[in-house]
Amino acid sequence: MTRALAWSWGGEHAEQMSLWQSGVLDLLLGVHCAGCEQPGERWCDDCDQSVRPDPVEVDCEVWAAGLWRGRLRKAILAWKLDGVESLDRVLGLHLACAIIASGPPESFVIVPIPTTWRSRRERGRHAVLEAAKVAAGLLAMDGYRISIEQVVSLRRQTRDQAFLTARMRAANVRGSMVAKRRPSGPVIIVDDIVTTGSTLSEARRALEIVGAQVHARAAIAASPR
Repeated sequence: MTRALAWSWGGEHAEQMSLWQSGVLDLLLGVHCAGCEQPGERWCDDCDQSVRPDPVEVDCEVWAAGLWRGRLRKAILAWKLDGVESLDRVLGLHLACAIIASGPPESFVIVPIPTTWRSRRERGRHAVLEAAKVAAGLLAMDGYRISIEQVVSLRRQTRDQAFLTARMRAANVRGSMVAKRRPSGPVIIVDDIVTTGSTLSEARRALEIVGAQVHARAAIAASPR
C-alpha cells in the first residue's frame, strides 16, 4: 500500500468531527454496520481495520483487492443493493490497491465497466464509477496522472448474471459492448466483482477493436475459485 493509500486508511484528518457527528446520527436512526451488522454506523472501526485490501491476481492481468466473502462481501452488497454511498471511500480504496498491484504506468486511463440500464434505473447511480473516482483521487496523491473515460457502453441489454454458469455468462455478454472511441492512454478496466472474467474480457475486446492498449483489469473483489 502506498503512502497516500495508507494515509487514507488510517490517518488522522480534519473530517473526524463530521464523521463522529454522522456516527451519532446513524445511531439515532438505527443504522447497522454493513460488515458486521453492529448498530451505530454504516461501517464500523473494527471492520475498517479488519477488512484490509489483500490484492490477488485472479487471472492473467486481472487483479482484485480481496476475495468475495465475509465482511467485504457484505459491504459490497450493501453498497450495490442498498445504496450505502458512504462505502464509496472504503471500496474505492480497495479498487485503488488492486490497480496498484497491476503495476500501472505513470499515466493511464480508468475505464469503468458500463452499468446495465436495469441497474441504473433500480439503483439511481453508477456505483463502479463512483468507486473509480475515489481510487483515481487516491492514486493522484501518489503522483499518477489519471483520467476516467466512460468510452465503453452497452449495445444491448444483458441478463442478470447472478445465477448463470461460466458458459452462460460468456454467452450473455458476448458482443454486448462497444467502445465509442479510443481512450487517450493505456487503459485499466475496472469493475466491482470478477467471477468468471467474462464481463472484463468483453470490455477488453470492445476497447481493442478501437486500438486501445489495455494494461490490466482490476476489481474490488473476486469470487473464490
